[in-house]
Amino acid sequence: MTAGGTYLNPVYPRSFPDPFVLKFRGEYWGYCTGFRNDGRVFGILHSRDLVEWTERPGAMEPLPGGHTCYWAPEVTYDNGRFYLYYSVGNEERMEIRVAVADSPEGPFVDSGRRLTSEDFAIDAHVFLDRDGTRWLFYATDFLTHTHIGTGTVRDRMRDPFTLAGDPRPVTLPRYDWHVYHPNRPEKGGVRWHTVEGPFVLEHEGVYYQMFSGGNWQNPTYGVSYATSEEGPRSLKEWAQEELPILRTTGEVVGPGHNSVVRGPDNRQLWCVYHRWSPDASARVLAIDPLDWEGKRMRVAGPSTTPQPAPRLPTVSAFLDEPLVLAEGGEHLLETGASSFLLEVSARALGDLGDFGIALRNGEEELLRIVAEGRAIRLFRVEVDGPLVTVFLDGLVHSRPEIAGTVSGIALVASGAPAEFSGLALTVERP
Repeated sequence: MTAGGTYLNPVYPRSFPDPFVLKFRGEYWGYCTGFRNDGRVFGILHSRDLVEWTERPGAMEPLPGGHTCYWAPEVTYDNGRFYLYYSVGNEERMEIRVAVADSPEGPFVDSGRRLTSEDFAIDAHVFLDRDGTRWLFYATDFLTHTHIGTGTVRDRMRDPFTLAGDPRPVTLPRYDWHVYHPNRPEKGGVRWHTVEGPFVLEHEGVYYQMFSGGNWQNPTYGVSYATSEEGPRSLKEWAQEELPILRTTGEVVGPGHNSVVRGPDNRQLWCVYHRWSPDASARVLAIDPLDWEGKRMRVAGPSTTPQPAPRLPTVSAFLDEPLVLAEGGEHLLETGASSFLLEVSARALGDLGDFGIALRNGEEELLRIVAEGRAIRLFRVEVDGPLVTVFLDGLVHSRPEIAGTVSGIALVASGAPAEFSGLALTVERP
């Protein structure tokens, strides 16, 4: 980050292809394709602001068998464990597997489970739907499609290691800018198309699957999206935006394979992607804001000049040292405004208690939301005057009607001690 609160792409100028960024306990963990200098696979970066990044050891040891390709890792957190989904093989034959760790920085250990059955399956992305179901989106080949090549599919996850076995097409190649090679030798000389790198968001009731298309060496290469109102349960292909929304320019070559993450203020979304360095020796890490104009998705990039840095929260706490509350304890935060957003992670330090947050108006408690267990849970509370929305672990928990103005939030522990971490309070001043 430069003086004056700006950033300049690339935010990490060394090789970091196919970036995925996980936000956990208020911190960012980036993962990328390939072998690392320490002999491990899948690079890891750490940040607190999306701009300043430090390198950590590789995520896992290579598998036996001499595989040459370790591609596109993505990490999810569920009930105390971290799951790294990745594709491995020799480029011609690729399968999706999952490794497990107790920490976002690993080390991850392969579970011994292959999730996909296709000869070629890459770019796994896990999407948590509003009903709590999880879906795996990934890319695979379509050899009898009108536009032969790679497209994306989705399959429901029975558990972190098992798919339902019913992959359905989501985004198939259909436009000229999707052409990877006009007569690809490795594929028998056919006109080969590529749509890959799926990432899914939901916005105002519409599902958006972002994807990369074409060949990075072509000026038409970039990122676009497809939409559906039914989401992953749809049996139909999603409706594609015809042209890229993030694409090669005169100054930037090959922006693609993106993920999306909330910024430090927990409001602004950021598109995280790779782009080629000026000498085309490496794919480097870049970020730019993502937003919507009506129902149309927009990415403010690829930027090449200093840009406003990701906004920081009004209050950030418990990153270096978690807050530990004794049984029956509480910690009060005064918001000083009628509109604000709070995120905090918490877990019990005993087996018989619960923990959570309480909305207060002075001494009066308006609402209490609690959870239990030793696994870390994520609370998110959005307050806009009388309107309150509570999220727990990324899903809507409740939209309660409250009588009174929320003036503060208390972190609470009951029945056992509890630990709170990664608190971020973003206040909207009147």
